[in-house]
Amino acid sequence: MLLATFIKEMQLLARDRGGLFSMFLLPIIFITMFGLAFGGMDDDDDDQQSPDHKKVRLAAWYEKGHDEPQEILKWIRASNMFEVVRIEDVEELKRRVAGKDFLAGLVFGADYDPKEHPAQLFMDLAVSDLEKMAVLGPLRGCFAQQRGTKMSPVAIDPTKLPAPPPYFIAESPPGIRRPLANVDSFQVAVPGNSVLFAFFLALGVALSFHEERKSGTWKRLLAAPGARTRMLVGKLLPFLIMGILQMAMLFAYGHFVFDMRVGGSIFALGIITVCIVFTATGFGLLIASFGGTEKQISNYATILVLAMGLVGGCMMPRMFMPESFKAVGNLVPHGWALDAYYDVLIRDGTTLADVATPCLAILGFGMVFTVLGSLLFRFER
Repeated sequence: MLLATFIKEMQLLARDRGGLFSMFLLPIIFITMFGLAFGGMDDDDDDQQSPDHKKVRLAAWYEKGHDEPQEILKWIRASNMFEVVRIEDVEELKRRVAGKDFLAGLVFGADYDPKEHPAQLFMDLAVSDLEKMAVLGPLRGCFAQQRGTKMSPVAIDPTKLPAPPPYFIAESPPGIRRPLANVDSFQVAVPGNSVLFAFFLALGVALSFHEERKSGTWKRLLAAPGARTRMLVGKLLPFLIMGILQMAMLFAYGHFVFDMRVGGSIFALGIITVCIVFTATGFGLLIASFGGTEKQISNYATILVLAMGLVGGCMMPRMFMPESFKAVGNLVPHGWALDAYYDVLIRDGTTLADVATPCLAILGFGMVFTVLGSLLFRFER
């Protein structure tokens, strides 16, 4: 009896492909994604020995004939941490930093003086603290080293040393909105969790179709007069409304309980949310179109939602991801949604026009999911 029960259960488990996938392959996917995001698979010997490995691209402008900026740039190049490119025009430098061609840009005025007239450092100040420190810390060190070589080698009481000069003033270039002051991690955590759970709406949509087929309600609906397309819309619309209410509740909770701030337009925040919920609802219709048992729907939908959330940045803030991994995140709607939320929550004065591109991308995913789901959906099964 024991052997027969054991064999039966093993056969049932072997047939449950969704369960096997979530048990064995899903953890591998998560481990691989985290490993790639944190560079765990990039540490080969060739990369470590390469002198250009992970250098920060730094644009620079100074007036020709001005010697001190050239000396400073020599120290910066010698640090082997920056790829310095001289730009011929200040406005071009600002545009290229805003366009992400360079992580930062240094501008030395004609009257440059580390104390009275420091250099200007243009960079997106809304990037992660890790990215900022990869620029600010090493640059200050290079400026200090260059300054130290110009000081007279006399005995100085260390307790009476003056405070170091600012060397440069960091600011966001034109075209990039400045971040809110004192942004905490909660500003990033709320949208990540909200987008992840918004897409679990797809599971509810798919299971709702399954339950109605199972109970026979679906057959009675089909027998009623009226276009079947309208019936689908009537079925999906309540999920759309509930999803919007869910997202509104999550953001309201974050604001009133944890003092989460919105730097940009509330209207833009609402439009992003509607786009996300529409896409999640369409994704649920697509899952429902494939049918299957309740267990199969639950397994596959959960796997897809979690995998998309991981790739898109819901479980690991996109601001900490390398650029290559961010690009992969744009293959799912989650990445676009989080970028849009980040701009509205973190950047001061963000408008709907500033997030129009990610909103259109999210809507594009939603249209694809909805159209495919409608074409593949079988009213009579």
